[in-house]
Amino acid sequence: MCLSKRHWIIIVLLLILHPFPYFIQKFTQRKREKKKFNQNIDINEQPFGYLCSMRVKDEDKVTRIYQAAMRIINTEGFQGSTMSKIASEADVSAATIYLYFENKDDMINKLFIHLKSKMGHSYFSEGTDLNPSKGTFRAIWLSHYQYITDNPEEYNFLQNFSNCPLIEQVDKKNTLDYCPVFKKLFDQSKACGLLRPLENDIIYSLLFAPISYMVKKTRTTAITLSTNDLIDIFEASWRAVGTK
Repeated sequence: MCLSKRHWIIIVLLLILHPFPYFIQKFTQRKREKKKFNQNIDINEQPFGYLCSMRVKDEDKVTRIYQAAMRIINTEGFQGSTMSKIASEADVSAATIYLYFENKDDMINKLFIHLKSKMGHSYFSEGTDLNPSKGTFRAIWLSHYQYITDNPEEYNFLQNFSNCPLIEQVDKKNTLDYCPVFKKLFDQSKACGLLRPLENDIIYSLLFAPISYMVKKTRTTAITLSTNDLIDIFEASWRAVGTK
């Protein structure tokens, strides 16, 4: 059978174009795979700095919530503070707060633990000598004075919280990590005869309550504490708990 020129042209075109759908399919498949690969990079393989910045933003948000809660509670009390007021003060939505805390009580409890731990760690700076001695207790006492002087809002919140029923829940469920350091120092000091044989809570109160009261009084009166005043207050506190 003899084919015309037209038929030959059709056959050649079919032979040329036949693989084209296959190439189109492969091209489309590869494009989809590349897009998926790029999406995986976007989600799972972002640069370390980018991931760190996301984490910092979250931590900053928690810090803003803590600071707002502290201000609202210090001015309006625990009953007068609401999640909506705290959210407005922190410049976040109320729903955002619930991403980090179960409810108001949970947020306040965690705020107390956070601040109490911060205060406790300020007593024991790097290189602090924790051997039982009067000098050790003087250094810790001065650190306490410095903290309550530099952080009045935080200390005010801690004092308010310590006088509300929520403190019982915290004390039963949490042992702050600096507490064992105090306990060990108090126990060793009593064992060597440096401290009087009193309960640790009594020693803590006799040692720190007088300076806490005086610092609070300076904020409401014209009283200022001189270096000699600080020495006298510490010596009076030490005579109440120390034997040497």
